[in-house]
Amino acid sequence: MEQHILIEQGRIIDKMYAAIDADDWDTATKYGQQLIVAPELARCFKKVFGADDLKSSGLNLSAAEERYGKDWLDK
Repeated sequence: MEQHILIEQGRIIDKMYAAIDADDWDTATKYGQQLIVAPELARCFKKVFGADDLKSSGLNLSAAEERYGKDWLDK
């Protein structure tokens, strides 16, 4: 992952933990959903939770789509 993306992901994590510390779980969840899920982890999530649940999770699956193709959840 490019350095500027890693820096931005670190900022999101900081905001997520600040929301957790403030007991603001809705905001923490929103920040958590912005984090890029590693393709390998996304594939594991698909096996464990199923494609439909993963699609509706709100998780950032952009790295998995880049690696496996836009339709990877439907395969």
